[in-house]
Amino acid sequence: MHSEGNFNDIQLLQNGIKLVQGKKYIFEFDAWSDTPIAIEAKISQGNIDYSRIGYSSLTTTLHHFSYTFEMKRSTDTNARVEFNLGNNNVNIYLDNVSLKEVVESDAAEIVSTLPFVYKLEENYPNPFNTSTTIPYQLPKTCKVELRIYNLLGKKIATLVLEKQQAGQYNVQWDASGFASSIYYCFFKAGEFRQIRKMILVK
Repeated sequence: MHSEGNFNDIQLLQNGIKLVQGKKYIFEFDAWSDTPIAIEAKISQGNIDYSRIGYSSLTTTLHHFSYTFEMKRSTDTNARVEFNLGNNNVNIYLDNVSLKEVVESDAAEIVSTLPFVYKLEENYPNPFNTSTTIPYQLPKTCKVELRIYNLLGKKIATLVLEKQQAGQYNVQWDASGFASSIYYCFFKAGEFRQIRKMILVK
């Protein structure tokens, strides 16, 4: 599937199934791309965003992605899973897409695979040109802040400011409007704080 052309993102529609606010679901798929790119998956219909699922960093190697998320709003029977592919001229390949409700037996397996600690991973690539992906992990549900600061300590971007479920996340920062320099990524999750240095080279 191509990120440009006749498609405005990619949407998967399954009639007759409602997603319920407060319930947890597992969303899985396999994907790769011609060049590294970050895409986003969410539940939506028209201009309504029912629930965000997460960002995925694709590479030229086939990778399996799995996300557990809680529905923020109940849907009707025509909601869609939408992949936001951005405006990059990159070929993207998706396969084995599935969405299912978490049941008790699934929940035990999910708990065993959740991260044990809060952690802000190093962004990649680093140094980077124009855009970079910032991975982090949460061992439990909490309010998350992810902000970018310049060398003078001035906040120049807020990438995340919301309550998130436990799990692993990838957020892309588009720095095309900023000059080559050293920047700092500030990560706060609950009472946990961490900072990492990022180098933008154009």
